[in-house]
Amino acid sequence: MPVVATPFTEMSPAVSPDGRWLAYVSNETGEDAIYVVPFPNTSAGKWAISTGVGTEPLWSHRGNELFYRDGSGNLVVVEVNTNPRFSLDRSAALFSAAGFTSFRFTPSMRWPQTTSAS
Repeated sequence: MPVVATPFTEMSPAVSPDGRWLAYVSNETGEDAIYVVPFPNTSAGKWAISTGVGTEPLWSHRGNELFYRDGSGNLVVVEVNTNPRFSLDRSAALFSAAGFTSFRFTPSMRWPQTTSAS
């Protein structure tokens, strides 16, 4: 079942620890960028997280930070508020991760349908 279904490529889904938010990569601007939507009602809002290219979103264990790799290969952290509404706070490049392996092409958000054997 598609979670975010648009004409663009969506990949690298990451659900927040509280299960209320979904971070993902989309190429809707012509380059990969990070977005967050409410989950499971993904059409109820949308926030751009990365400024420019962004890949590999990952939530902190507490869910108050979102990490991603920017176009230069830096590991970036964005502080987020999720209660009562989603909002962004400051962001900062933590360090260069350009020398580390990238998992840029992680599974898309269109999971295969399962079928039962007869």
